[in-house]
Amino acid sequence: MRPAVVTLATLLLAGTAHASQPEAEPSPEGAAAAEAATTPENKPKPVLRKMVKPQWPNEAKRAGIEQDTCKVLVSVNEKGRPTDTEVDDCYWIFHDAASRTIMRWRWEPLVRDGEPISYKTQYTLTITSRPR
Repeated sequence: MRPAVVTLATLLLAGTAHASQPEAEPSPEGAAAAEAATTPENKPKPVLRKMVKPQWPNEAKRAGIEQDTCKVLVSVNEKGRPTDTEVDDCYWIFHDAASRTIMRWRWEPLVRDGEPISYKTQYTLTITSRPR
């Protein structure tokens, strides 16, 4: 079985937020059945239903950092709610803000073979102090 791989979607959350729909793989529990029934052409795509902007960390302001981009791997349950995040590729100052932000997002549940599935997807989250 291959590991879950997803396409990055760039999110600019300083002003107008935009999220393209990344491809997602099911969680390991449903991967075997889903892999047999799914080809690369018909993979379901997560639909973001609710997005909130991140809060600018005070530590970043004190450190003089105006912007950073974090990669966030998010586990989403069958109800479209995030259950876990892994933040990478940004200053540690932004890890908590990125995780708290993504945990407040909501997705439409993904359905495969008539059943909702859990999955992991990855986003690139840009956090900036400049208003747009």
